[in-house]
Amino acid sequence: NEVDIFVFYDIVQYTKNDWRNRNRIKPSTGYTWMTIPVSTKSNSMIDEVKLPGGKWRKNHLSTIRYSYSKAPHMSDALTILEKRLNNPEIIMLSELNISLIRDFSNYLGIECTFINSSQLSPQGDRVERIIDICNKVGASEYLSGDSAQSYIGDEFESSGIKLKWMKYGPFPEYNQLGDGFDDFVSIIDLVAHTGQDAPTYIW
Repeated sequence: NEVDIFVFYDIVQYTKNDWRNRNRIKPSTGYTWMTIPVSTKSNSMIDEVKLPGGKWRKNHLSTIRYSYSKAPHMSDALTILEKRLNNPEIIMLSELNISLIRDFSNYLGIECTFINSSQLSPQGDRVERIIDICNKVGASEYLSGDSAQSYIGDEFESSGIKLKWMKYGPFPEYNQLGDGFDDFVSIIDLVAHTGQDAPTYIW
């Protein structure tokens, strides 16, 4: 919601046990990790990672249905998830992630334009490629996640593009299942508890 154009950076190396294949939920018993059990070759790009077979799709939906059975808007979150997890034509991890992000963004009323970096064929090293992407979409500002501070130096100073860092939280609390409040969880948790009021808790 902070940007006009959001670019999925899907042509960089996939890293195991990262946010691309796992996330946290918070049932009444406390938070738990949900992981898609992908297996990849070393040096695979994100857009090359295939989803595994087996019952993980059915199991994940069952876990969410059970974990949030007492949440007032559980059906809203589950409807979005079922549409994608029950689609056998979605066979790539990036395709699943992108479709879910777009679906939840639509639910939240986010109207930015989504683009895959693979459509832009960016050139250069790690930071040069990001700057190239910005130039190809006509960006005057680049909003980056804070983890990129480990490798972005002063490269943007001569690019003509303003570099800004995304600030995450603190977020307003809402009623969650179980004890305490934890905002380090999936959007599933927020939607299941707050429904159409969800945007008021994140911006």
